[in-house]
Amino acid sequence: QCLMRLWQAQRGLPAWLKGRSQCSSPMLMRAGGPKGSRNAAERLGSAGQLVDDAEGLRDLEKVREDCFRICERLLKASVKARELPAVLRDVALSLAALEHRLVADWPILTTGRSAAEQPAPPRPALLLGGVASLFVNIRMALYDVEANVMLMPSWGGRMSKVDLTQATVEFGVGLVAAEMLLRRFLKLFWKRIAKLGHRISPVMLEVFRRPPATVVVPATVMTFMSWLIWRPRMIRLAKLKKAHETLFFMLRLNSVLTSAVTDSLTRHKDVTMPRVSSFALVPQPRDVDLRDELKPVAWKITERLPMPLPLPIWQRGIHGQIRKGMDIVYGSLGLAWWATQWAPKTLRKPLATVAAMSAVPWLAFQSDYAASLAAQTRARMDLDLCRWASWLLAENALTKAVMKAWYLPRCVRWRHQTELDGIPVLFLSQRPPGKEARPMVFYFHGGGFVANLMCMDLGIIGQIASLPQAPIIVLPEYPLADTQPYPAARDACFDVYRWARQELSPSMTVFVGESAGGNLALTVLLRLIEDGCLTDDPGLMPIGAVCGYPTLHMVPSRSPSRMCNNSDPLLSMGICRMVMDVYDSGQRASQDHGLSPAIAPVALLKQLPPIWLQGAGLDLLLDDTIDFALRLKSSGVQHNLRIFRTLPHGFWSLDGILPDATAAVKQAVKWVSRIIG
Repeated sequence: QCLMRLWQAQRGLPAWLKGRSQCSSPMLMRAGGPKGSRNAAERLGSAGQLVDDAEGLRDLEKVREDCFRICERLLKASVKARELPAVLRDVALSLAALEHRLVADWPILTTGRSAAEQPAPPRPALLLGGVASLFVNIRMALYDVEANVMLMPSWGGRMSKVDLTQATVEFGVGLVAAEMLLRRFLKLFWKRIAKLGHRISPVMLEVFRRPPATVVVPATVMTFMSWLIWRPRMIRLAKLKKAHETLFFMLRLNSVLTSAVTDSLTRHKDVTMPRVSSFALVPQPRDVDLRDELKPVAWKITERLPMPLPLPIWQRGIHGQIRKGMDIVYGSLGLAWWATQWAPKTLRKPLATVAAMSAVPWLAFQSDYAASLAAQTRARMDLDLCRWASWLLAENALTKAVMKAWYLPRCVRWRHQTELDGIPVLFLSQRPPGKEARPMVFYFHGGGFVANLMCMDLGIIGQIASLPQAPIIVLPEYPLADTQPYPAARDACFDVYRWARQELSPSMTVFVGESAGGNLALTVLLRLIEDGCLTDDPGLMPIGAVCGYPTLHMVPSRSPSRMCNNSDPLLSMGICRMVMDVYDSGQRASQDHGLSPAIAPVALLKQLPPIWLQGAGLDLLLDDTIDFALRLKSSGVQHNLRIFRTLPHGFWSLDGILPDATAAVKQAVKWVSRIIG
């Protein structure tokens, strides 16, 4: 209610946060809710045309103005208060520092010149990537601080019903416990008094036996009223202290992100006004990016150590529950793998499985310890742990059978499993192939090239298979990088695709892939063009590709989204570094577009079919997607980009859990249906 009143007083959220459900979150809708105009990501038309840069800059300026207004309001409230606890003084100082950094840092990065000079055209990538995600989380942190400050009873504000309820429950529980202890004490004390009964009058004995209500009731009421005056203030101060910790964390993250963007800008010759075609949020790596001994200590800290706190969006609502669940999963896996390091190799996985199952209920009640274990596990992920975890969670026969029975609809009656040169291939459709030519959807599953997470994608696969066009879904289980690194996965998918085209003779083909599968979908398209296969058979080229949060730049360069979402609960930078080292054992990702499609030559990009891209605002690979979309735009390739600000990496697997993920999956299925007509 406080946030709703705040929104009404401050005219709502900025324009770039307003939009439909897939670009917002239920939490933001309750806080003033996105209604009305589309956001910057949604202003991409069917051809992927961005609006003029000035409008995007105005949206970013509105976000900063809202931050300033909240800072000023809190500072004015602190001046009028009759008391200033230490927590409130800390909050005021942090707000002043944040406002100063927002004014000092970002104008030169968004305009290319100082604020006093004539502003140059801004860079759309900065307005859509990790910087926008940073401002979303800063906004949430400011809302938390203001809500807690305005509900402080000692500041003349209305006492929160939540705090009153919590204080009342605590008093009730304490009263019951005190009564039980008092009864026990009086019982023991009465035995002593009974021995001295001849020395004490009968009236005093009755008082010791049963205290009169005229004494107990007033004492209880007075204690309860004093408790209601003192306890809600302590509860609110504790919440304000937690909100201030998050705000102070965002202040430091803002400084780190500013340095990352500044470093990216200095890698271009024209720093003041870089062209969009030459500017990349994920720049080409230098020696300092590839060699740890050359990196500054500050870089190593921000890259290797997990963040001290989750982003504000991961601390509330369904996002907070997902984070806690993933902390339990990662924490139990890491603890079990560490505890069984003494075991022989043949016994380690079974023992670790039992240990992980046993650790889950314990960590469920130790949320702080689970978060610490999970952060360490994600930061120091190794290949053996990753392979065992993927088998335990997704690759075993039981999980696959349950997921197929749960997600694949009944209309998908034709299910055929075969092999091509040792590569398992699964065919799904509503009916077996017949004489009539039907569309084919070639699906590339995700898993970071080191895990087979196809069963996690069965939700969207089932929806595509249920389309009225009755497409034939082809799902190759390509070799993983732990046994066969690059280019084995790409070549296997390439061979399976050509074989499937000959066997099925489809009317048209669409590529669909998520995460690592999006990388493979685009690299197979590039190889079809590069090898000259289209000259002999023009029908080999798919009529379109749909990629969700693809891995497009396999280099360890710093970028805004990679710094902001370094400790993402689902995909952290530690896991990404492990994947890059395993899949690209020769460190060729900065020169080979078979590894990094984002750096493909313009001559190849111009021959690509229409590309549909989905990005996640909480994904550390967001800047990869934006860079690739800008390259497609400069190459004249028809494309479409949608950014879902409140979704993490892997949101196709969260269909039915997050409302925005459900909307995103429906949109991807709608795109496929539109392509195959």
